[in-house]
Amino acid sequence: MNENPKNYDNDAQNTIKDSDTYKLLLEIPPGKVSTYGDIAKALGKPLSSREIGRILGRNPNPIKVPCHRVMMSDGTVGGYIFGRDRKKELLVKEGISFSHDTVNNFKEVRFHPKNKFAERKRFQNAKRKAANLETKTLAVSCQIWSTITRLDCSDLHLDGLTCSPKACLHLRILTCIRSFVLYHCTWVN
Repeated sequence: MNENPKNYDNDAQNTIKDSDTYKLLLEIPPGKVSTYGDIAKALGKPLSSREIGRILGRNPNPIKVPCHRVMMSDGTVGGYIFGRDRKKELLVKEGISFSHDTVNNFKEVRFHPKNKFAERKRFQNAKRKAANLETKTLAVSCQIWSTITRLDCSDLHLDGLTCSPKACLHLRILTCIRSFVLYHCTWVN
């Protein structure tokens, strides 16, 4: 028997902020509902729907932050600080209809919030890739610099008076890369 089973709810308590949950609730438009699981998924913790319920139970402003628009995954009314009947009343005023405690046309009125966690992760990955690309570009430039500095420029006269086409090309490349490297690779000796 596993003495330390993974407790997903405790994991969620450490990572899901009440304020993030409330901000996400503000995206649910009137006349639409979402589920505790949808909110948890959008916050990057798909196994933390119970924690979402606990966070909603602590909602300091349940009318302004519309926690009444969050249902159970099967479309039935979940808990509400002012009671299930008041939750249904608010939803009926917004155009949601019920059969007993279940939302009619649940699939049509269900709202799936955007996955903020996935968007943040995509942004961080794109930023990381850009940084890696910049690092690789600088590394290649520095390799070119070290290669060019070893070119045989014996026919190059630095006084500029006599300069073969090959030497002039070497000089132009060398000057260009030297400027780039000195500007971008100050750490290179």
